[in-house]
Amino acid sequence: MKDGKNDKQPRRSATLCVSRKAMRTHRPPISGLMARGIQSPGLISFAAGLVDEATLPIVQVGRIGRKLFSSPARARSVLQYGTTLGLAPLGAKIFTVPMDQDGLLIAGGLNSHG
Repeated sequence: MKDGKNDKQPRRSATLCVSRKAMRTHRPPISGLMARGIQSPGLISFAAGLVDEATLPIVQVGRIGRKLFSSPARARSVLQYGTTLGLAPLGAKIFTVPMDQDGLLIAGGLNSHG
């Protein structure tokens, strides 16, 4: 209590505030496919972009991550936004060497334009 008044804030309910447009927007069909794929571990859904988890290159990506985050300056550079085209030296390396020494192929996603 401060100055004889109750200093507790009123409790707020956890109400989600969304725009009218968001309320009119229907859930995209891909959401259901993705949920089904996540809920069914044996299901491989290419429609939802889910792959067999056992085939994910966790060792290779871990090795690359440790190298990328080996120093604070490099880590900050890696986490910073860049241009749409990305780092020119990285792009040149990717396009001349399709796979690294670990056999990890780096490819553009569905939104790539190259």
